[in-house]
Amino acid sequence: MPHPRLGAVLHTMQTNGSKRTFIVSLYVWFLRTMAVLCLIAALMNWAQLTGITQNGNLRFDMLDTHWRMLKTVLAVILPAAGLGLWMTQSWGVVLWLFAMCLELLAFGVWTELFEPRSMTVLTHSVAILFWALLSAGIFIEKRHQQRTGFEHL
Repeated sequence: MPHPRLGAVLHTMQTNGSKRTFIVSLYVWFLRTMAVLCLIAALMNWAQLTGITQNGNLRFDMLDTHWRMLKTVLAVILPAAGLGLWMTQSWGVVLWLFAMCLELLAFGVWTELFEPRSMTVLTHSVAILFWALLSAGIFIEKRHQQRTGFEHL
């Protein structure tokens, strides 16, 4: 979950973007990259559920119950997460983390129900780790600026 002060940092980033530090700019670019990937994943998910791709083999009515539940939740959350991430809103980060953790559980833990996807587990883990490092960097930078009395953000 994002740190409470992160919301203030995100608000600052939106209101006076000309004063962004490198780490904040990197964070914004990371969120926007993840937003694009979320929207692409959402479109692919919807294409599968509606039978446009995979010769209709992954259509909603042809899936087992556990796949229906996963695909339905992702079909709703991924577009919303993408929108929130693009706007650099903390709720977008929360939805994105929820979707990533859900896929980590499905393809890394519940492999007897779903299929093991080691590349998905790896890429999601790396993305979450990178987000955590950037968030920690922003927190440390903000704390240092508050201690020194210098507000650059």
